Order: sequence, then structure tokens, then C-alpha cells
Amino acid sequence: MNEIDQQSKLFFDVNERFADFINGSLYQGRQVLTAQQLEEMDTEVSEKRRDMIKRSTKDGSVYALYGTEFQSTVDKGMPLRVMEYDLLTYQKMMKSKKRIYPVSTICLYTGKEKWKAARTLHQMMGIQEELKPFVQNYGVRIVSAQEVKVENFKNEEVREFFELFQDIHQLNKDEMYEKYSKKGLHSAEAVKTAAVLGKCKELEKMIVESEDGVKMCENFSRIVREWKDEGRQEGIAEGEAI
Repeated sequence: MNEIDQQSKLFFDVNERFADFINGSLYQGRQVLTAQQLEEMDTEVSEKRRDMIKRSTKDGSVYALYGTEFQSTVDKGMPLRVMEYDLLTYQKMMKSKKRIYPVSTICLYTGKEKWKAARTLHQMMGIQEELKPFVQNYGVRIVSAQEVKVENFKNEEVREFFELFQDIHQLNKDEMYEKYSKKGLHSAEAVKTAAVLGKCKELEKMIVESEDGVKMCENFSRIVREWKDEGRQEGIAEGEAI
């Protein structure tokens, strides 16, 4: 796992964030899963290792298993990869001589380019229409960080991460300044994760000494102010060159 995907894992390994990510991605923001329902699981399955998987319980019994794969680059074989992970997870449950439980796996994609690769086994094959009813299909839910509806996420840190990540890709320096010069940010981890995943070097240079919300706001305001000043100087330099 590269540094970018490792940062995704570190951020979402917190149960409160993970539960909100699942609720926002699968259940359109409905509070189906809570942090208190989640239990850690071994990510290793038959000499392979998932990025993350957690077990949820309800009324004292296992309800489902939620897996997440973190991708900063497009993997053309993602449906096969997820199918293998899920199959190995089911087989591991069978070997324990207990009942098997539903497994749902999401791929969080944080790359810059739009995901255009296959999302299902059938798409990978380019299968002919007459064969589709007779060949089992398998799909993977790709959640693009640039395309999610931020309002679906209720956890403040998760919402701040997705909003800032999208703004890094979609807003210019002036627009960033207008939005964030007075906007408070409360999560140092959300800012750090958005900076690393968004490959924003200016933000990565920011050393956050405290997670205090006011300090975060002050530091971030300073950064976007510097961005705007840099943009103005770049514009002047270009004008002089002409």
C-alpha cells in the first residue's frame, strides 16, 4: 500500500469515521451503522490482505461485514480483486464452522482522473448479450471522493475531509481564499488527509501543532492567504513577460 492509500486507511480506521463513511456511501446518509456496533477484524485472508474490514453487530449478533479498499490509482482488475477478497472471507467463515454473514466491500477512489475502468465482471469480459444470463456477474461499488454528495456524511471530520478534498481539485486559489479565509476547520486529521490524498503540497507543508479548532482556522486562513498572494504575483510575472 502506497503512502496515499495508507493515509486513507489511517483516517477511516477510526470507528466513528468508518461508520459515517458506510452510512454516507451505502445508505445515502441514513444512520444505519453506528461506531458502537463495529468490531475490528483480521484483514488477512488466505495469504492475502484486505485494506480494511470491520464486523458490525446488532442485538448481540453479527449483522454484516464491511470491507473497504483504498485506491489512489485505477485498478482495471478491481471486480476480480474484490470478488476474490469476498470469496476468501466467506471461506474463512466456513472454516470456522459457524454460519456465514453478508460481506459488503466498497472501493474508495481518490485519484484525479475519472474512474473509467470496469466495475463489474461482465464489463471486464465484454460479454455477449446472449451469454449474460448464464455467466455469474460480480460488481464492485466504486465511491469517488471527487463525486460523493458531501451532505450525505454527518460526521464533522468525514464531511470536512470530502469537502476540502473536492475543493482542492475544483477551486482556484482565489476561490479557496474566498471560501476558507473565514471558514472554521475543526479536524487536523481531515486537513492532513485531504492534503495528502489531493497531493496539495502547500497544505502538506502546514504543521499542525494542535487539533484546536481556532488554531486550525488561523493556520488554514494563513495558508489560503499565501496562496492568493502567490497567485497574484504569478499573474504579475506573466504580465511582465508578455
